[in-house]
Amino acid sequence: MFKLKYYLSFLFDVLLEQHETPINPLLKLYLSQGQLKLVSSNAVYSYGNHYYNFRDSFSILHLDQFKLKDILILGLGTGSILQILEQKYKIHAAFDAVEIDPVIVSIFEKYKNEISNNSCKIFVKDALEFMNSNQKTYDLICMDIFNDRTVPVQFETNDFLISLKNSLTDHGILIYNRINYNGMDQDKNEQFFKLFEEVFPNAGIIKLDFNWMFVVKPGGLLK
Repeated sequence: MFKLKYYLSFLFDVLLEQHETPINPLLKLYLSQGQLKLVSSNAVYSYGNHYYNFRDSFSILHLDQFKLKDILILGLGTGSILQILEQKYKIHAAFDAVEIDPVIVSIFEKYKNEISNNSCKIFVKDALEFMNSNQKTYDLICMDIFNDRTVPVQFETNDFLISLKNSLTDHGILIYNRINYNGMDQDKNEQFFKLFEEVFPNAGIIKLDFNWMFVVKPGGLLK
């Protein structure tokens, strides 16, 4: 049955599951173009190897040239970031992932064999709480937390950015995903980047079609 749905998914999106949770009023899981696509009411949370915002950012950053032993993913979704790093970049690292919604975690666990062979330690908790108590450092941190189309305000504070900085190794890379659909989004992103630069003076922005990826990496990045 799954094989039939796989082939049909290249013709149209095939709905696999639908959920309502206290954290996400609407979650739909589709099979789309052979990839698992998790969506909320107005945003795509994960899209397998087609999660272009991180996929393209990894390519621009030449991520395969870095030695990545410990990786932190804030906002697991259905594991697109993990899948891209493993399948496209052949990165086999120790992955930690933080996801507040247990329903999303259960979806990931259900389809994990389709997504990744890497071991991934999952923390089902609020990412702010996790970062406030974290004492580990990472070679790569991917910040991908949204409430529908919005980054919750607690992840836009100076204190949270400092916790990210303190959790990076000396040569660590940070990629912070921001939606950039319209002028209002752009105004918010430009304002937030001013705060971001105060904590990360060498930060840059990868400007994609509908996302701005704030990046910190060794040697800096042209804006």
